[in-house]
This record gives sequence, structure tokens and C-alpha cells, in this order.
Amino acid sequence: MSYPRIDAVLNPPGPHGVFLGSRPVRGKGVFRHEVIVDWPCYWPRPVVWEQTAEGFRHMPLRDAGPIAITAKAEDADTARERLRGVAANPPAYNAATDNCQHVAREVVLGRRESPDVRGVVALGLGAVALAALGSLPKPKRRRRRT
Repeated sequence: MSYPRIDAVLNPPGPHGVFLGSRPVRGKGVFRHEVIVDWPCYWPRPVVWEQTAEGFRHMPLRDAGPIAITAKAEDADTARERLRGVAANPPAYNAATDNCQHVAREVVLGRRESPDVRGVVALGLGAVALAALGSLPKPKRRRRRT
């Protein structure tokens, strides 16, 4: 009997479940690509699901490259039900509303969120606030009468 290659995972998870995994995005600095790792107890080879600009796809873990496991679904059955729903009706990729983080976190954690999008929005708002403060007229100084 052959076992799955765990060396493809940087920090291997417990034996079975639905996991949130991530890896750096080549050429995009601090941004992270997040994936779903489904490792059913009845199947010896974990499967990686990911949302990309080309669509929602899956592949064996051994073909996915190094992935760091960052979270585990509290209820694997509920997470697999959400995964089946996304696989049956995949969303169109949109960097702001339907990127890999939105989809992976919705399936594994039950929350539709993207830390990268939230960070970019916060930086943008901060830049707008600084620009607005820089464009305010400076108060005039009163001259002292002597």
C-alpha cells in the first residue's frame, strides 16, 4: 500500500479533514494564494482545490507544490458540503470579490473574506487620507503688532 507524499506540505496536517492552505504568489510580493486541501478519511490521497483566473479546479496534493496549512475546518462534513456547492456552481474570478482567499475561506472557515483585499483597501484609504490632509490650506499666522 502506498501513502500520500506528505513532503509536498510544509507543515503536514492531522490525518484527515478539510484544511485551508496557502503559499506565496510568485512575482506579487506579500500576497498569498489560498487553497482548500480535502483529505477524506476514506481516500489516501489529499486533493487541492483552488480558485484561479482560469476557474475553479482541483489536483492531487503531490502536484500542487509546497503548501502551508493555516487552518482546519471545525466540521469537515459542512466544509465538504460548501465545497460541493462551489464546485457545482463556481464563481467567476474577480480579484476584489471572488479571489482565491474569498472562496477558500468561505469553504473551510464559513467566512467570505480576503485579508489581501482588506489590506489593499486600508492602504488606499490611508493614502487618500494623507493626500487630503496634505491639500488642506495652512492656517495664516497673525503678525504681532508692536
